[in-house]
Amino acid sequence: MHPLVIGLLGPWEWRPGVTITLTALAVLYVLGWWRVRKVSKHQKLATWWRIAAYFGGLATLALALVSPIDTLGEQLLLMHMVQHKLLIMLAAPLLWLGNPFPI
Repeated sequence: MHPLVIGLLGPWEWRPGVTITLTALAVLYVLGWWRVRKVSKHQKLATWWRIAAYFGGLATLALALVSPIDTLGEQLLLMHMVQHKLLIMLAAPLLWLGNPFPI
């Protein structure tokens, strides 16, 4: 098997700083989303597709920061650029579509 494939199938590094931050962001978003959904007259701000987009963005952040992509990104320019593309072209737009400011 190719060494890059073996590297991508390696173990994930569940670093506490990243894991705790992503979990806290998820919990805060869910609490705010639930509050806007139940209390506010602006329920259109808290639609289901927004929460799905936000969690998709958080999942993409986790993929880029705790998966073997991060470890290989320190060794290979290709994986470093894949990590950049995940963060810039996928995670950021999904987080913005989640509209976290009113939540």
